[in-house]
Amino acid sequence: ADLAAQVYTGLGTANSQQFSGLLVLPGTNSITSSASAPTAYGLYIYLGEAVAKVGDNRGLPPEAWLMTTSRAAWLGASEDTSNRPLALANTSKSGEFDLLSYEVIMDNSVPVTLGAGGNQDVVLAVRFSDMVLLETPHRTSVMLDVLSGTLQARIQLRGYAAFLVRYPSAVTVVGGTGLVVQTSF
Repeated sequence: ADLAAQVYTGLGTANSQQFSGLLVLPGTNSITSSASAPTAYGLYIYLGEAVAKVGDNRGLPPEAWLMTTSRAAWLGASEDTSNRPLALANTSKSGEFDLLSYEVIMDNSVPVTLGAGGNQDVVLAVRFSDMVLLETPHRTSVMLDVLSGTLQARIQLRGYAAFLVRYPSAVTVVGGTGLVVQTSF
């Protein structure tokens, strides 16, 4: 859970010993959706802008969306003004859907306590092939000599991780008041 949180909100400073998270990484694109009464149909234009920003700034289109399960359910259940679904079912995988022809990946590690009121989440248009997340298996050590004078042992559990974003312009974060977390979802 800590690793997933760092991928999104890691500070990236030497003193914090954290990655530079996607929401604070310099060079990423951002779009602010401002709506007093957010609707999925109103959010759709901002999602289109997110795709365009990745395409214009990175030179290649995004590969997927990252959003919480509740945001994905809200968008998946929403309709446009002609009562047509905004999201299309992905027939290759059960329970998944596409939004603007890009796969939606549901990740509940996306923070839902953003914004001035602490009640907003974000949607990210990402190009995963421009990112690398490396993680080692956990290793344990038992050191008997360190505390041998008191007949104790020191036990350590450690692992290492690295998160690299080759092109920060391959990420667009859509946030703002238009992404207030929906209460019924």
